[in-house]
Amino acid sequence: MVLTKHLFVDSLHSFIIATDVTAANVPSHRLLIDQVDSLKELFGQYFYKVS
Repeated sequence: MVLTKHLFVDSLHSFIIATDVTAANVPSHRLLIDQVDSLKELFGQYFYKVS
């Protein structure tokens, strides 16, 4: 099985703040909304920029 990692990285300090590991056939855009929403719950606000 081939796996793919999906990361959210703080652009100011380069800290990894969220990660998921999935099968290689899962595209990143399928996880993006769930990751953004879970980070909003954690930090209390949405991020200013996603790249």
